[in-house]
Amino acid sequence: MYYLKFSEDFKKDVAGIHEYISKDGVAIANEQIRKMREKAKKLKDFPKLGKVLEGTKYRFLVSKPYLIFYELFEDKKYVEIVRVIDGRRNYMKLLKF
Repeated sequence: MYYLKFSEDFKKDVAGIHEYISKDGVAIANEQIRKMREKAKKLKDFPKLGKVLEGTKYRFLVSKPYLIFYELFEDKKYVEIVRVIDGRRNYMKLLKF
């Protein structure tokens, strides 16, 4: 089993997403965040679940319409979740390489 780490950028992304969706209702925002967290938790047991983002060190999971980006550290047995970005945005520009 792998350990999950959450970057500060990820935490900021989640807070921003929650704030944005809350305009349509807090319950809707809470449900979207819950879905993202459930998807991310799967990485504990299946760290290679996500697809490789070509040309980068990242992998990603889809939690429509969001993409959860993470980096796998097999030697240290942990996954760092680095960002969650709306897949309709230019996420390649938003990711730090």
